[in-house]
Amino acid sequence: MTSAMAYFARHKDELGVYNLDGKEAIVKMASPYVAVWSPDGQRIASVTDDGVVVSDIPDPLATEGVDTRIFADSSPHCRNLSWSESGRWLVSHRPLDKDKGGTEGDNITVWDPEDGTIKLQCKHNRSVRNNWPVMKWTKDERFMMYLSATGEVQLYDGEFRKSVPLATFPLAHVTAAAWAPLCLRNNAIVYRVALFAAEGHNDDLSVSRPAEVMILQAATAKGPKEQIELRHTLEERAEEAELHWGPSGDCMLLHTSTSVDDTGQSYYG
Repeated sequence: MTSAMAYFARHKDELGVYNLDGKEAIVKMASPYVAVWSPDGQRIASVTDDGVVVSDIPDPLATEGVDTRIFADSSPHCRNLSWSESGRWLVSHRPLDKDKGGTEGDNITVWDPEDGTIKLQCKHNRSVRNNWPVMKWTKDERFMMYLSATGEVQLYDGEFRKSVPLATFPLAHVTAAAWAPLCLRNNAIVYRVALFAAEGHNDDLSVSRPAEVMILQAATAKGPKEQIELRHTLEERAEEAELHWGPSGDCMLLHTSTSVDDTGQSYYG
């Protein structure tokens, strides 16, 4: 079990894990392309020339070395990693090769970090720069939603007892989504989500489709059960959005932005 104050630092040729004093690395690993801590601080997921790697970080006083697992069939070209809420699952993303026309197959993979087995694979042929992670779990990991490249949001069983979507949310062109904090209604847990659909543009950058926001009860503990609580069309222009739920889930702040003004001209010239 690592110290609660451990952190890692990337150097030219290696990655070092340090205690807060930072005097000497308690663990040294090959320098990765990307690295992320698990939510509990017990593991580091990284991408190296060998592919996706998960390293269990020992207690600073332990004498044993790092337990490292290289995932078979993973790609050294992955450039995005994310963990589920508790660290039960790891998601990797490999950008598609534009020169190959995006024909390389699935490029998003959900892994079991214990043994490197694959639980789910999808193909995402758009940039994820502005909406990573595209897979988001509820706090208890009962459900997972996937923001697909087509703008559909699909609901999955969070433990992957089924490998196909349980439902597709009733809003198209979604570019941002956020689970609400878990709440009780009639003594039962309900799972609510906020969705944002960006405005569409004509060739002259005028608005072809206004932006929308939706708050949806997506499921109960028994399974999918959709109930739209709010659906609102924005009068203001909105290309991107951040969704921030209040701690109790009673309110949600929507922060939007756009690169185009009301005349269709770009703010960037």
